Amino acid sequence: MLNPTLHNSIGAVLANFGGRLVLPEAESNHASYYDGTFDFINYVTVFFFVAIIVVMVWFVWKYRRTATNDRAADVASHNTGLELAWSLPPLVIVVFMFYFGFSGYMKMTTIPANAYPIDVTGQKWKWTFTHPNGYTSGNLDVPADKPVVLNMHSNDVIHSMYIPVFRVKKDVVPGRYSKLWFIADNPTKDADAPLLEGDKLDSFVRDKLAAEIVQELKQKDPESNPTASEDEINARLASMKPEKKTQYAVDHQLEVAAKNGHQLYCAEFCGQQHSVMLAKVIVHEPGWRAPKPVKGTPWQEGKKLFMINCSSCHRIDPSAPPNIYPDFSQGIMGATHTMADGSSVKVDENYLHESIVNPAAKVRQGPWGSNTLMPLLPLNPQQVNELVTFLKSPQKEPE
Repeated sequence: MLNPTLHNSIGAVLANFGGRLVLPEAESNHASYYDGTFDFINYVTVFFFVAIIVVMVWFVWKYRRTATNDRAADVASHNTGLELAWSLPPLVIVVFMFYFGFSGYMKMTTIPANAYPIDVTGQKWKWTFTHPNGYTSGNLDVPADKPVVLNMHSNDVIHSMYIPVFRVKKDVVPGRYSKLWFIADNPTKDADAPLLEGDKLDSFVRDKLAAEIVQELKQKDPESNPTASEDEINARLASMKPEKKTQYAVDHQLEVAAKNGHQLYCAEFCGQQHSVMLAKVIVHEPGWRAPKPVKGTPWQEGKKLFMINCSSCHRIDPSAPPNIYPDFSQGIMGATHTMADGSSVKVDENYLHESIVNPAAKVRQGPWGSNTLMPLLPLNPQQVNELVTFLKSPQKEPE
């Protein structure tokens, strides 16, 4: 099966030759400069391909051998004008390509300070998206007209976040963090559709209950072709709690929104089920906020982990008595630390992550001595990410 990008490219070239080439619809702020550069390179490539083929065919015809004793005529060995003609125009064109590409690259990698952060976890074979308030989903929910930054990490192998309509793609590597950002242009259809109510909700719930009953019967007898009786459906409907009905309505809303969302891929071959590592991007109305979950936010969970595992050595309260170990009371993100071997390291998410999962990798210079290592903490990948989220801003939870 063709890679989706290659498939789309071939189809677009065949269908739209002479017009705008290759790319799918544009749904983010990156599309204008990305598409302009992409189309410019394509048009230049097509122009020179056609020009070279035409000249080559003409030369083959014009200078063909017409007699058995034909010999090539003597020609000048050097022509400065001709060499400049085939050297300078390509140089100018390549310089323009570099300028357009580099300026677009800088725009796509310079993350706005007010970007809405979403943590992304890639693992075989699914994506998990966690919002600042702790709301977690298998699809990417974002507001329109607001910068969104994805803080991405992998729990197992290399994955690659790819959203074609947003023109963004970035590898997601185990043991480190990578980022990409975008501004979604338009809300997707029915992203914020009203919840089902009344008869519509009852009809939807009945269909869901019928499907659940059939599934249970199929598990008992895989060879059978069961159906759900009205009595069984009515009995379950009568015993259902109101909040369960509400959850069905929410599930329906999410299904409708995901159906109309943009496709998100893993673009790195990550194992046997790589092709099913898909998700949908659901763009909500401007001002949308993620629903608040029961569990605390990643920052709050990270603070709990810090108090349990780290507070005996590291201070976060400025009023607490200091000790010899690194002090986090003033925050450390962006600071430059000197290591025991004399090298310097700027504190970022990758440095914090490495210091938690592999304390011996970089030992900081200080009065504790190079032989005093932080113990390896018994944390799972999610807990490590929560602790990193807290350490990025230990004094105040980000809004």
